[in-house]
Amino acid sequence: MDFSHIKDHTKKELEKLINHPFMEELYTGELSFEKFVFFLKQDFHYLEQSMKNMGILIAKAEDLTARRMLINILYNESEIEFKNYLNLLDFLNIDSSKLKSIDLTRANIAYSNYLISQSAQKSFVVGIAALLPCYYSYLEIYQYHKDKLKNNENEIYLKWASTYNEAKYKKLVEDLICIFELYLNSEKEEEITQTYKNSLKFEYEFLEDAYYRKIWRL
Repeated sequence: MDFSHIKDHTKKELEKLINHPFMEELYTGELSFEKFVFFLKQDFHYLEQSMKNMGILIAKAEDLTARRMLINILYNESEIEFKNYLNLLDFLNIDSSKLKSIDLTRANIAYSNYLISQSAQKSFVVGIAALLPCYYSYLEIYQYHKDKLKNNENEIYLKWASTYNEAKYKKLVEDLICIFELYLNSEKEEEITQTYKNSLKFEYEFLEDAYYRKIWRL
């Protein structure tokens, strides 16, 4: 089993995610600014949790090569996507230190907890299966929608999207896939595929909550 097998079994979920109106409108420049800021604040929290999750996977990696690759991926994540978020927040005069107290969406809480639970309680490869969809899907979203950016005059949206066109980000995704394929085996095929699919579903719900600005309140 390789990554192409996983992709074949999760095409429907990825297509729904790629075609979500949030991404459609972001890449054309039609997305309301309020929705984008809402997403930005939620995603900042998610990225923090994702990097903590990466720390768990680094500790669980038994293969030295995989561990070193994950350490490098974590560093690049910090220097590419997370750093670009900090720059965007600064550009928008949003104090990142105050984002720890914002109300989170249900999908944000559930997705972050799902990642950490899979990494902590399941095998190493299952943890990678839960993590990979976030990175891979955003690269696929960029590839699918990138031509729309030619007519997008929103500087902020262009700045955000440019992250996923960076060579270092593409290499980050390639390295994660490489690690994933090193540990794939047919015995855990169903569990690995379902875990990967669940994360794609969480990605979709994350965009849903952002698009409709749904806070988890009683």
